[in-house]
Amino acid sequence: MWTSFEVKDTLYELLKSMETTITGSVYLDFRPTDSEAEDIVINALPAPRASWQRCTANINIYVQDVRFRLGGSVQLAPNRVRLEGIAKDVIAAIDGRSGDVWVCHVVSDHVFANPD
Repeated sequence: MWTSFEVKDTLYELLKSMETTITGSVYLDFRPTDSEAEDIVINALPAPRASWQRCTANINIYVQDVRFRLGGSVQLAPNRVRLEGIAKDVIAAIDGRSGDVWVCHVVSDHVFANPD
């Protein structure tokens, strides 16, 4: 049986090479508070204790918002181009990958606003 720690460690091993394509780093559990770089953070929900386990992991991608002027004021919006590019690289790195006792499948993706 695997723990959520092992799930996160496995995903980290699959994604750490992405540090060459983003401006920041790949982290486990948290992102440094003052980071303004492109970062990837890996988390996992608790792994159930069963003979067959399904564990849900979250891979959060952070990029700087794009600024634009609308109605005389500066607005912020998700940098969809950069988010999509990094997301495609993450999916390519993990989807369908497997080991002796695990298989990784990407089920969904979504863009959330990062509250300041």
